[in-house]
Amino acid sequence: MSHRRDRSHDVIVLGGGTAGSAAALALARAGASVALIEASAITAWRVGETLGAGARPELMRLGVWEMHLQGGHLPCHGTVSAWGSGQMVDQDHVFNPHGSAWQLDRPLFESMLLTEATKAGAVVLRGHPAQITRNAGSGGTWEVLAGESVLQAPWLIDATGRRAFAARHLGVQRQVLDDLVALHSLHAVSDPADRDSRTHLETEAEGWWYTSLLPGQRRVLSFQTDAALLPPDQAWRAPAWWAARFRHAPHLSELFRRNAISLAGSPALTSAHSGRLERFGGPGWLAIGDAAMSFDPVSGHGLLKALRSAALAAECLVHRPAQAVEECAAAHEELWSAYLHARRACYIAERRWPDAPFWQMRHRRLA
Repeated sequence: MSHRRDRSHDVIVLGGGTAGSAAALALARAGASVALIEASAITAWRVGETLGAGARPELMRLGVWEMHLQGGHLPCHGTVSAWGSGQMVDQDHVFNPHGSAWQLDRPLFESMLLTEATKAGAVVLRGHPAQITRNAGSGGTWEVLAGESVLQAPWLIDATGRRAFAARHLGVQRQVLDDLVALHSLHAVSDPADRDSRTHLETEAEGWWYTSLLPGQRRVLSFQTDAALLPPDQAWRAPAWWAARFRHAPHLSELFRRNAISLAGSPALTSAHSGRLERFGGPGWLAIGDAAMSFDPVSGHGLLKALRSAALAAECLVHRPAQAVEECAAAHEELWSAYLHARRACYIAERRWPDAPFWQMRHRRLA
């Protein structure tokens, strides 16, 4: 097969999720020549739908705030949680200077960012797994093969999520703190009275649950537990097991019953561990978003972290490329330290099951 050699770019971004598309948009708006490569041909739904209120200034800087407001996403005015006690406690966002958080139509949100990046001049290639090499003979530029295109650039951004494709290709190890997984399912909401778009959380002996109302009258239900606590032989795929496990969350079960939401069907499984790369960049490359570090879903800040990580990488590469690796690394170290502190405070607050392996392991490690 003959390959078409496209013109060289300033930056090649691998990954078209929130972090990658936001980075490509910021770079293109700043006048950089940028190409983005996304292995998937379509933007599919995936769990992780809450965008924190702090995203407002990030979206305004990207020039997409008004488009976001018109996207049909649901304002999330707070959380309701039974965490640390058997009572549901409200925590609203009324005092947040940025307003509400948001429950996203995530495919629509990420498609918006990619579309705006294209309008700003970014080259977007979809449906092409990337093959990367470092060309030592031309100043250490990156050469990336995607479909029939061969792209070159002095800078590479890894925005490929938890798999951190480019970083691992370079031999950078990932440090994983736990083996948290998320079982999740989507459910149609037939009762128009269900308009509660707050995030509802509830703990139990083997983990914790949350549910959020999504655009399009759907609810996501997610159970976070350790992989070792799942039944063997993938018995967790059975609808009967999923329904029986849900009964361990009586408050959320009552919410589903009250709104006549059926739990029929099997859950899907995805990794939800906390982890980070041993280093966040190197000569000619940076990792951002979940590729750099992944947060426990309890933080609710995964998408906000992706936007901020992307904005920092773009700013450094445009204005301070010589200091980009060092500056981004320092900022990510600070972000990781703050996250660990918040994660510890959250899990230490639940003391009702001291002998349960899920909580025992977290209390032991976090101590």
